[in-house]
Amino acid sequence: MRIAILSPAPIKGSGGLRTIFSYGAALMKQGYTVDVVIVDPVDNPSAVAQQVTDFYTVEGLGFQSWPCRLSDYDVVISTRWDTSVIARNSGARHKLYLVQDFEAGFNPMGDGFIFGEDSYMYGLQTITLGRWLSQRLTREFGNVPYSIDFGVDREIYTTRQPFYDRKLSVCAILQPEKPRRCTQLVLESLGIVKTRLPKAEINLFGGEPIQLWFEANQLGIISPQELSDLYNESGVGLCVSSSNPSRIPFEMMSCGLPTVDIYRNNTIYDFPSEGMLLAHQTPESIADALVELLTNGELALNLSDGGQAFMEDRSFQTEAADFAAAVHAAVHNGEPNLTTEWSPLYVGEPVIANVYRRSDVEAHIRYHRHMIA
Repeated sequence: MRIAILSPAPIKGSGGLRTIFSYGAALMKQGYTVDVVIVDPVDNPSAVAQQVTDFYTVEGLGFQSWPCRLSDYDVVISTRWDTSVIARNSGARHKLYLVQDFEAGFNPMGDGFIFGEDSYMYGLQTITLGRWLSQRLTREFGNVPYSIDFGVDREIYTTRQPFYDRKLSVCAILQPEKPRRCTQLVLESLGIVKTRLPKAEINLFGGEPIQLWFEANQLGIISPQELSDLYNESGVGLCVSSSNPSRIPFEMMSCGLPTVDIYRNNTIYDFPSEGMLLAHQTPESIADALVELLTNGELALNLSDGGQAFMEDRSFQTEAADFAAAVHAAVHNGEPNLTTEWSPLYVGEPVIANVYRRSDVEAHIRYHRHMIA
């Protein structure tokens, strides 16, 4: 079969694009002919293949520029909300939609949000990354998705340094260009940590340096191996994602790094209590969680061990193979693996700063504990 994957242009450091191209490579291993159709304007189309190799170490894919003739393909796979219309109108026999995030939520409540939601109602067979997304698309939009669990490259993201040898330090992703990364929330939280623990080292990665009011090392975009080294030397990791979970906390856990994110319905279905602390979405609560892990060695060690155990069987190779299996099942009328019986993996209580221990916050926590959408 011939497969066309509709994709944005390569961007250095993009985890979502690395996933798309790596999934394409997994399909090639199964014997499919795979072309990636770049839907964004690019200055030099002939350079795209080399960029994909340089940025993501993926080789062998074919590349086309949109517009092109999609009816010649057996399968067309959308990978971004605004490519779902292209897939719907493609004329291909099989029309699939890889959903890595609830992209409608990337937009203000307007056209972009509505069109993002509409993309889940075009009749495309959805394949979701993560369990929360599967349940949300099922309950809110009537989809019956295939679902894939998050994995990591365990040849890179592995524990190499005993936890008791690590620094009094926080490593945190900071990407101001992505609203879902909650830059102000992250910085206010880290500012509190630095005030309470002045000797704690703060290391920021993932984006261009910005002006700060506290001391921190801004590392920018660094390689996967450098990230693994950072996770192996740090005392706690912070990654906030207000939409679908990021892959980063899974990479941190695989390196034995206790990790903090916010407690919301989009995190509790995919993150385990064994390797994470989820905090109420206030700077004081997030700071409390970080300080607790930097000062409570027994708890931090337990989460370090628990995160490693949780990630032991979750390799990216398995994840990519699961994607290829989902595509195969979709084109051969196989049954989706979705179950609406999934319960939250995170069964602990969220960290809540004392100042927020009020009935209104408790009501907010109850909502996120019991609601999918």
